[in-house]
Amino acid sequence: MNKIVAIVVVCGFTLAACGAKEETAVDQPITENEAPILLEEPLHDEGQGTISVNGSVADEDQHIHEPDEHTTCEMCNMHVYEKNDAMGMFSTKAIKKDGTVVFYDDIGCLLNDEVAKNETNEKYVRDFNNLKWAKVEDVTIVKTTLKTPMNWGYAYFIAEQDARSYIGQNEGAYIEKLETIKVQAKMKYEQKMKQQGKMGDMPNNE
Repeated sequence: MNKIVAIVVVCGFTLAACGAKEETAVDQPITENEAPILLEEPLHDEGQGTISVNGSVADEDQHIHEPDEHTTCEMCNMHVYEKNDAMGMFSTKAIKKDGTVVFYDDIGCLLNDEVAKNETNEKYVRDFNNLKWAKVEDVTIVKTTLKTPMNWGYAYFIAEQDARSYIGQNEGAYIEKLETIKVQAKMKYEQKMKQQGKMGDMPNNE
């Protein structure tokens, strides 16, 4: 009998100890390392094409921006043609440092707006074949006999082979360097300002 009583007492102490450990484990606070990671704020749209995560701002894909039927050229105020318009392949756009997206009816206006405002922007043109936006520095530019909104006559190709194929099929077409077009655009702008007596308003880019 004494042995049986002793065994029962020992088992009772053991169960009590286990219960105490479980209670302690439940009551203990979660340490910093064990705490679940939570967003300080939920995702929310801040407008202007941005999404805020924990107070930081991330730009969305700027390539979604397209001109509409009411869009006018930032430089000359002429109509900017939409993507599916016959002249839409010549429309261009720029993304400014503050994220503002502006459109132009032709490449000359795109380049001259930088000269007029003494700024450097991300500049985009459309691929002649698929109409996708691409940085003007990344495309092959071809001088054509095509009529464009401001009579610059340039077409743009993401793939150089497509540009060479176009040249092979169109007499008089040739590849032109961007720097040459920039010089031409600046000269035309300066001539226009001179005729209007506004040369004193020209920014000094030197």
